[in-house]
Amino acid sequence: MKRTGWRSLVISSVLLVASAARAESRPRYGGTLRVAMSAAPASLEPAALAKSETGRDVARLLYETLVGMDSRGNVRPLVASAWEPELSGQRWRFQLRPGMTWHGGAPVTAESVAGALRSANSDWTVRAEAGAVVIENATPIPDLLADLTLPRYALIRRQGEKIAGTGPFAVQDWQPGRSLLLAANEGYWGGRPFLDAVRVDMGQNERQQMVAFELGKTDVIELSPDLAGRTQAKHVKSAPVELMALVFEREPATQAEADLRRAFALSLDRESLHRILLQGEGEIAGGLLPAWLTGYEFLFSSERNLQRARQLRAGLKPASPLRVSCEASDALAQLVVQRLALNAREAGIAVQVIPGASEADARLARLRVLSPDARVALRELSAMLNLPAPLIGRGSLEEIYRAEAAVIESGRVLPLLYRSQAFALGPEVRNWNEESLGEWRLSDVWIAGARP
Repeated sequence: MKRTGWRSLVISSVLLVASAARAESRPRYGGTLRVAMSAAPASLEPAALAKSETGRDVARLLYETLVGMDSRGNVRPLVASAWEPELSGQRWRFQLRPGMTWHGGAPVTAESVAGALRSANSDWTVRAEAGAVVIENATPIPDLLADLTLPRYALIRRQGEKIAGTGPFAVQDWQPGRSLLLAANEGYWGGRPFLDAVRVDMGQNERQQMVAFELGKTDVIELSPDLAGRTQAKHVKSAPVELMALVFEREPATQAEADLRRAFALSLDRESLHRILLQGEGEIAGGLLPAWLTGYEFLFSSERNLQRARQLRAGLKPASPLRVSCEASDALAQLVVQRLALNAREAGIAVQVIPGASEADARLARLRVLSPDARVALRELSAMLNLPAPLIGRGSLEEIYRAEAAVIESGRVLPLLYRSQAFALGPEVRNWNEESLGEWRLSDVWIAGARP
C-alpha cells in the first residue's frame, strides 16, 4: 500500500512537472517587453530613428514599407499584397492589402500611400488607383523592389505634428530622447502581437543598461563586443551588418597626399582591431560589402605591410598630423581611432585624434548595410559616406566588384571592420526571432510568467 502510494506520488509529480514545462513553452498574451538603448532620438520620424541600429529596429515596429526582403534577397509582401512590372520595368503596380488601417484607425487608402511615396522620392510619378498604387519613372527601375525596403520609404500618415504607421505596435506614450511606450496594434493585418506593450528606455549607456539588466529591470540590452563574449545571459547576434570605415572628407589634392594615405592604409593592423577590440566578433573588412553579401570580399587586401608603409612615408616631406575624428559619445569608436593612431606612428605617420570635431581630415563612420541586394547596398553605403555614386551598370557581381574597387581606389575610404549587432535577452523572453540582417520580429515574442 505504501509502495502504491509512493508510486502514485511520483507519477503525479512527473505529470505536474510535464504540465508546467508545457505551460512554460506555450505562448501567452500579455506583458511588457522592456528594451534599453544608448541612442536618444528627439523625434519618431523614420529618418531620425534610423540613425542608430536599435532605433532602426524600433522604427520597424511602428512603420512598414510596401514590401520587405529577407536576408536571401527574397521579396515578401507587407502593405502591398501583390505587384507586377509594366512597360519593361518603367512602371510598377502594387496592389494594397484590403482593410488595413493606420494607427489611430484611419483607413489605409491608395491615395494616402501614394502621398507618402511622393514625399520620399520626387523623381517618381506616383498615382493612386482603385486599391492600388502605381509608380512610374522615365527609365526602367530595376532596383525598385529592393529600394522600397529601405528606411526612407517607410509609409507614414501625418496629422499635424503626429505621425502614424501600420506596424504591429503603435505609440502610446513618447518622451523625446527619454522613453517610448508602444502598445500592441489590435487590428494589425498580421495578427495581434502576443505582447501588450514594448517600453524603450533611451539614452542608457553600456553600464546603465547592464546594471538594469542584472537587477531584472530590463529584458533586452545592447551588447558591445567585449560583453557579448563574456556574458552568461542568452544573447542573439546578426550577421556582420555594420561597416566601420575611415572616410576622408575629400580626394587627395596631390600625389604626395595620395601616397601618405596609402602609407597610412598599409600601416593599419586590422587583425589586432578584430581580435582585441571586437573580441573576435564580426569580420575584418577589406571592401565595403561583407563576404556574406558578395562572396568576393577576400579579393580586397586588408593585410598590414608596415615595411612598405615606412618606405612610402620615408619618401615624403614632413607633413602636418592627420586629424581623425569620431563620435565623442562612442567609446568603441574612440578605441578604434586611438589604435589607428598607434599603428600609424609605427610607420612614422602622425595622427591627431579629435573626438567630436566637426572639421577633420577623416572621420570614423559606423554604417549599417541596409539591403541584402549587393547593388543597392553598395549604392546606399556610398551615399552615406558622401562618396560619388558608384557606376555599377546592369548589376552583375563582376560589375559590382569593379564599382566597389573604384570607390576604394579613390583614396576616400579605408574599410576596417564589419560588426555584428548583438543583444542580451532576459530569462523571461521567449521566441525571439531575428533576421540575419538584425531586423527584429517581435510580433511572436512573448513573456513567460505573469509579469505585467
